[in-house]
Amino acid sequence: MSAHTPGPWTIGAPHKKAANIPVLGCGRPRVATVYSIRFADSPEPDEECAANARLIAAAPDLLHLLTQMRDYMSDIPESAVGGDDYAVSLCRKASAAIAKAEGKS
Repeated sequence: MSAHTPGPWTIGAPHKKAANIPVLGCGRPRVATVYSIRFADSPEPDEECAANARLIAAAPDLLHLLTQMRDYMSDIPESAVGGDDYAVSLCRKASAAIAKAEGKS
């Protein structure tokens, strides 16, 4: 499996006649295109489409930060957190989300 397009990802100008918003990656013309689900009502992208584009554009930053947080938390000895089940659960969930993003789940 190859790595994803490096960040940062940005949001391009919405296409007024096609009701979509492009997400641009570092050196790539387009990483993704987010389409409006309300195209029949309006040829312009809607707020949900814009919110989805923002979330996709943030994905590389979110993955990087989540990986750093998981690695930091896993380096803390269990005795220091007092066997905190919540912290252990968060680390497992973070690992599962990272594996999903990397195509390993």
